[in-house]
Amino acid sequence: MLCVASAPARGARRQSRRCQGLAPEYGLLEHKSRKRRVVTVQPEPNPYAVHYVQETGEEVPMCTKARTLDEIPAYCAWLAYQLIQQPIFTGGGAIHRPVIFLPGIPWDSCRIIEICSRNTRSLLGAYYWDINAVGCGYNWRFSADRKIYYGEGIELWLDQENYLAQINNLKSHLFEFYVGFHTMIAELKTGWVQADPKAYPDLFHTKDEKEYLFFLKPEQRLAQEEDTLVRFLVSYFNQGANVSCYDYWRLTPEYTSHVRHQLYLWIKKDAFAEFQRIFNFEFTLLPAEEETIASA
Repeated sequence: MLCVASAPARGARRQSRRCQGLAPEYGLLEHKSRKRRVVTVQPEPNPYAVHYVQETGEEVPMCTKARTLDEIPAYCAWLAYQLIQQPIFTGGGAIHRPVIFLPGIPWDSCRIIEICSRNTRSLLGAYYWDINAVGCGYNWRFSADRKIYYGEGIELWLDQENYLAQINNLKSHLFEFYVGFHTMIAELKTGWVQADPKAYPDLFHTKDEKEYLFFLKPEQRLAQEEDTLVRFLVSYFNQGANVSCYDYWRLTPEYTSHVRHQLYLWIKKDAFAEFQRIFNFEFTLLPAEEETIASA
């Protein structure tokens, strides 16, 4: 059953016991972090929220549009639900096993769910969600008669022999999908510290320090494309003019590769409050600027 809902779900009490930290706008408990957040965000109910009750009786929070980073798991759950309603794709393209394909998805959303899917598999071992973005470069899909070339979209790779049973299995595991994505987003938000960019002369991408705040993530928490995920999330939330994220550094005698497992983030000072309203990252601030930033 799929329906629009404006009130907390009937299964919210059971979910709150199982999954501490899930989005409060869906009637679940809010995560309490030991680190003090720069900005405390009290989310309002999402008017785009929908709720799906899977066969096991658990309700899966979904939304057709995410307004904040905390709503991305619900948005991806909605995309996954739409995807598994599709028939087995019979068109052509670089396909070597059965797939289900959902076209018409914006490219930033395609890449967000793809990268989240890969990292959720790395974190939780959920290999049955093998979602991929298609529609870029040579990776296109077209109808069997080649009269229709589909644009950007997402697809799910299935097992060759038991794909029908696999699809049915996925329909009963959407809640686990949502929880996995929520866990992955929580990892993305943590570990950031404000730093003095002068202490890092090997930065490849620099900004005017009078206009930008500089943050460093000394150790990546995600296995794959963490910097790319941040950039696509920034694009999804229309913050590209204000925020930049990189893992690209200058070569040094100590580091012989441009790519390190360290991220850095530039945020415009006058856009910081809006960034935190959307992303709500857990930053460790420089003492001299903590009160100034917190009151911005």
